[in-house]
Amino acid sequence: MKRFLLNLIWIIPMTLIMQSFNSYHPVEKDGYRIEMDIKGFQEPFLILAHHYADKQYIQDTVFINRGGKYVFEGKEKLKGGMYMIVMPPKNNSIDILIDTKEQHFSFKADLSDLVGKMEFKGSKTNSLFYKYLGYLNDQRSKSNKLSTDLKTAQTAKDQAKVAAIKKQLTDLSKKVTQYQKDLVKNNPDNFTAKFIKTSMDIVIPKEIDSTKQYAYYRAHYFDNLDLSDGRLMRTPLLHNKVDRYLDKVISQHPDSVIHGVDEIFSRASKDEDIMKFFLIRLINKYAKTKIVCMDAVYVHIADNYYLKGKAAWVDEKQLAKIKEDADRLRPLLCNQIAPDLTMQTLPTKDGEKPKKATLHGVDAKYTVLIFWASDCGHCKKSLPKVAKFYDEYKNKGVEVFSICTKTYKDYQSCLDFVKEKDLGRMMNVADPYLRSKFPVIYDIKSTPVIFLLDKNKKIIAKKLAAEQLGEVIDNWDKQYEFLKKKENEKKNKKKSGK
Repeated sequence: MKRFLLNLIWIIPMTLIMQSFNSYHPVEKDGYRIEMDIKGFQEPFLILAHHYADKQYIQDTVFINRGGKYVFEGKEKLKGGMYMIVMPPKNNSIDILIDTKEQHFSFKADLSDLVGKMEFKGSKTNSLFYKYLGYLNDQRSKSNKLSTDLKTAQTAKDQAKVAAIKKQLTDLSKKVTQYQKDLVKNNPDNFTAKFIKTSMDIVIPKEIDSTKQYAYYRAHYFDNLDLSDGRLMRTPLLHNKVDRYLDKVISQHPDSVIHGVDEIFSRASKDEDIMKFFLIRLINKYAKTKIVCMDAVYVHIADNYYLKGKAAWVDEKQLAKIKEDADRLRPLLCNQIAPDLTMQTLPTKDGEKPKKATLHGVDAKYTVLIFWASDCGHCKKSLPKVAKFYDEYKNKGVEVFSICTKTYKDYQSCLDFVKEKDLGRMMNVADPYLRSKFPVIYDIKSTPVIFLLDKNKKIIAKKLAAEQLGEVIDNWDKQYEFLKKKENEKKNKKKSGK
């Protein structure tokens, strides 16, 4: 139960020191009072901190009183959650659970064994919590010994003993799981039970077919996680479980993530603090995402929550910025028709004149739309790779609509770049007078920027690296063939049914 807290920084004003050595003032019953007697701890003060998602914050600081004890107290109740009694200067800590109903209690601790020798009075929650921690310590010791024995048996190649020890480890794990289930079942109203239940993963019943196990796990993921309980917001569990759901459990496709986000907000809406936390956390998460097409999640959160008045704490200036960002991203989301552009070709032969060329006029199964600049270092590396890709994939229905972003003053540099990098076989275009407004329409702030479009000019992917183009098209072709096969199978079944 020792933890070094990197995020805790405290400054102790002289007024606080003076106040702490004054006479003891009892507080009202509706406040909180935690009396501590810690054997082996000699420092003059302690710090009370609490978790808030993945960070910790200082709640209170107290100095030893004349009776040799430490007392945290306040006139207002503490918000429920996991708190830490931090012991300077090494910053070791004692974890305690604070429930809304039990806020007047005491405990005796011993630095030689902060779990085994812990005694609470007035807090059934913490008594149960430390009984549980003691049980885990005992089982962990057994597990560590078995793991050591297993390595010895494996080294000796004693297969019978290896099998026996593995069975013991499995039985031990089942025993711990059953202990947790029984504790949760027998203490339904205790915060310790809620905390332990939240930490438990979903167990898939043996009778569930292997092809349906993922669907079961996803559908039941929130069975042990109560997103309406504000106490869990002040533990290290809640945000980790939600992040795992969004990043690992559900498919990393915008539609799946949007469905998952709506599920989280639906469950969190009953608690204002949790709802606010996840609205802020998730819109920031998907504003910064580097996963292709996942900006659709940002737009969804903005449109359906922030811009519909579900984030009342946000001022008008912030809302206007969120709306501006969503409006900028919306036309360029994956599966949207890419805005058409009218450009002029870059002549590659002497005496050749520029011709009108439109993006939607490109007749191809796939169109690679790339924006580049002649003085861009990354472009100098990427464009030859795009040209090489084009040579390999043009027979698969690929065309490249290659846009030089330079204006009329630097127009010649576009022509020189095409010639220098031998890009003449691609469709190279420019809009030197910016009549198409492409930098605004396509949100071009740097180069190169690559979009991949299908035959209907829907955006398949964007902000790709040149090296990714082949892989994305290959995967898209496989998906297309799979869907086509399934569609043909359905048609054949209908015909045979007739």
